[in-house]
Amino acid sequence: TPCVFSPAYDATLDQKLRDRFQRGTAAPRLAGIEILDEPHVMRANVCRCECCQVEFRRRYGYPLPTWDEALAAKDGRTRDYFEWLVDYVGEAFRRGHATWKSFGPGGPRLFHVLCAIGTGNINVAHGIAEDLPWTPHADILTFDCYNYMYPLWRGSTKLMWNQFHYLMGHFRVQALRNKQPLGFWIQVTDRDIPVR
Repeated sequence: TPCVFSPAYDATLDQKLRDRFQRGTAAPRLAGIEILDEPHVMRANVCRCECCQVEFRRRYGYPLPTWDEALAAKDGRTRDYFEWLVDYVGEAFRRGHATWKSFGPGGPRLFHVLCAIGTGNINVAHGIAEDLPWTPHADILTFDCYNYMYPLWRGSTKLMWNQFHYLMGHFRVQALRNKQPLGFWIQVTDRDIPVR
């Protein structure tokens, strides 16, 4: 898919999504299609094409840095770069959702499966995820939680479902803000039975 700032983006997006919409609509009882599992951006995902270079310079007045240059700057350039990435992905999600909706009613509903990284549980040295501007561009807000996997797992026998409650609070507020149904995927072990 071309860059979101490319003149070819909308036509390419329409073609790719129209095919999926038609197949999804033809599938009996298909309720939804996942847009992305645990949306986040890493260095390898960053577009640095000519369109991006021009748009970044227009917006901020200086050349688009690399991820490492932005981290090393430790000033406004760091903020600008990561805001740029968040906005870029948000624009891709916004246009994708709008294009899907333009095909008419009756198609499967779209959802992301969000996770803890978009709640601030990721370091920008490794990746970036930002739930607030990304979640509105879906029909359903869902998240996943694997209680035994998180850094605080050793305390989970004393604080049963601590991570799940934290995430539910975070995503419930966003679902209410976005007026979206909220769902979750959760994996439990025999330690968690009965589910509390």
